[in-house]
Amino acid sequence: MRMTSTISSNQNNKSQSFIKKKFKVFWHKILNLHETNMEVGLCHYYMDNNFDATIRFKLILKFYPNDIEAQYNLGRCYMKKNKFHEAFRIFEELANRHSMAKYQWEKSINSFNIKTIPSTIINEAAHHITTYRIYHDKKDMALHSIVLNALSNHQDTEKKLNILHICCGIGEIGTFLKKASIECDIFGIDTAPIATEHCEKLWFHKTGKVYKKTQTRSTTKLLDPMESLYNAVFCTERISYHANLEKILKKFKQFLHQNGIIVIALFNTENNDVEFNEIHDYFQFSQEYVKSTAEKISLEVLDIYNSKGNFSTANNNSSLYIMQLKN
Repeated sequence: MRMTSTISSNQNNKSQSFIKKKFKVFWHKILNLHETNMEVGLCHYYMDNNFDATIRFKLILKFYPNDIEAQYNLGRCYMKKNKFHEAFRIFEELANRHSMAKYQWEKSINSFNIKTIPSTIINEAAHHITTYRIYHDKKDMALHSIVLNALSNHQDTEKKLNILHICCGIGEIGTFLKKASIECDIFGIDTAPIATEHCEKLWFHKTGKVYKKTQTRSTTKLLDPMESLYNAVFCTERISYHANLEKILKKFKQFLHQNGIIVIALFNTENNDVEFNEIHDYFQFSQEYVKSTAEKISLEVLDIYNSKGNFSTANNNSSLYIMQLKN
C-alpha cells in the first residue's frame, strides 16, 4: 500500500513538474509573441503595409487586451484606414496615459499648430524603416541614377569628392557610388543606431569601407555643424518631419563647399505652400514654395524629379530636388 502511494506521489510530482515546464515554455512564447508582433507590426506600419500592421496589433490585444501600446498603434492604423471615429475614440481614452496618444488626440482637434513631429515618432520611424529595409532591401535604381547624374553633371568626378549622407539608412546610395567607381569619402549620419551600425559595416571589395565614418545623432542635433565641408549633401528621407523648410535648407547650405550640391527628397502638395499630413505625420511642400525658399537663401534649384512614391520609404507623392550654391 505504501509502495503504491509512493509511486502515485512520484507520478504526481513528475506530472506537476512537466506541467510547470510546459507552462514556462508557453509563457516564454507568449512574451515573445508580444515583443515580436509589436516589432513586426511597427515595421509594417511605417512601410505602409497597414493591413499586416493591423493584424499584428489585434493579435497582441487578443492576449493582452489592456496593452496601451498595442491600442495606441491600432488607433494609428485606423487613422491610415480613414476610420477616424475609431481612432479618435482610442486616442481620447489613452490621452492621459500615453504621451503620443495625447499628441494624436490634440493633433486631431487642431493640426494647424503642428510645426514639427515629436522626436519619439521620428526615432521610432527611423528604427523600424531601417530594420525593414535591411531584411527586405529593394534597390531604387531610379534614385541611384539621379544621384549619379547629379554628381556627374555638377561636380568634377575626376577628383575625390567629400560627401555627407544625412539619414543614411541602409547605405544603398553609398554602396551604389562605390560600385559606380566614384572616388569619394562618405560621412553617414542618422538618428537610428541600427542604421549607422549597418552602414559602418558596409564593404566593397575594390575600395574597402563604403562609409569612411558614421555617426548617430539625436533628432535635435542631426543638422548641427560638421567638422568638414562637402561637395555634395544627400538626404532622401525623414527631413519632411519639419515644417520650417528655410531653416532646413540653411543648415544644409552651411555644409557645402563652393559650388556644392544638395540632393533632397520632399513630399509634395498642390494645395498650399506648406501642408501637414496628419495621417502620416509629415509635412508637404509645393514645388513653387521650395524653389522660392531656395532662391531666398541663394540656392538654385537645378533639377526636379517627380515620383509616385518617396524615393526611399513610403508610397506617397514626392519630388527629388537638386540644388546648388549660387556663385
